Amino acid sequence: MAMRIPGPADMMRIAGQGYEAVEQAVGLVPRVVALLAEAEVLVRRVSGLISSIDEVREGAADAVRRTDAVIGRADALTRRLQPIVDGYVPVLEKLQPTVDTLEPMLRRIADTTDGVEVEAVVRLIDVLPTLVDKLDADILPVLDTLSTVAPDLRDVLDVAREINAMIGSVPGLGRVKRKIEDQQAAEDQSREYRAAEEPPAAPARRAATGDGEATAADGSPRAGAPAAATSGSDAPAGTAAVAGAPSAPAVIGSDGPVR
Repeated sequence: MAMRIPGPADMMRIAGQGYEAVEQAVGLVPRVVALLAEAEVLVRRVSGLISSIDEVREGAADAVRRTDAVIGRADALTRRLQPIVDGYVPVLEKLQPTVDTLEPMLRRIADTTDGVEVEAVVRLIDVLPTLVDKLDADILPVLDTLSTVAPDLRDVLDVAREINAMIGSVPGLGRVKRKIEDQQAAEDQSREYRAAEEPPAAPARRAATGDGEATAADGSPRAGAPAAATSGSDAPAGTAAVAGAPSAPAVIGSDGPVR
C-alpha cells in the first residue's frame, strides 16, 4: 500500500485542530480551579464529619461502659432475688385458690366501701385496745357472776309472787293494786325505745337513790327492781308498795317472815 504524504491542506487542518485543543485546554483551567475549590470545601466537610463520628464513637463507647455497669448491677440483684423468688413461688401457688375465691368478695368490698366507712374502721381499730381492756376488766367479770345471780333472782321472784298473792287477798286493796299496775304499765310503755330514738346512757337508765333502790331517770322505781312485785299464779304482776302508805306488816311466806 502506498503511503500518503500530507499536503499543505493537511498541515492547515492539523494546525486548526491544535488551536482548538489549546483553546479547549485553556477553557478547562477555570473549571479545574473551581473543582479544586469545591474539593477543598468537601475535604473540610469530611474532616468535620469525621470529627463528629469520633465524638459519636466516644459517646457510644461511654454508653456501652455505663450499660455494662448497669448490667453487672442487675445481674448481682438478680442473683440476690432469685432465692427469694424461689421461696415465694410455692407459697403463691398455694394461695392462688384462696385468692380466686376471695376475689369476688374483695371486689364487692372495694365497690361498696366509701371513705366514711374506712374512717370508721380506722377509728374502731384505734379504740380496740381500750375496748378489750374494758371487756376484760368490767364486762367479763359480770358475765362470770351471772351463774351465781340467777338463784338469788329466782328467790326474789318467788318472794315477790307470794307478796303479790297476799296483797291481792287483802280486802279493799284490789282496786289500789289494779291502779298501780295500770300506772306501771303506762310508764313502761312510755319508756319503750323506738327505732329512731337513741336510748339514754347507762348512768341515766340505772341511777341509785340514797336508800339503795334502783330507779329510772325520772325517779320512778326501775322496772324489774327487787322492790316491784311480779305476777304470780293468783294475781297480776307488777304490784309495788303504795306510795305514802305505812310499811307492810311482816308476812309469813314459804321460807319465813318477809317484810
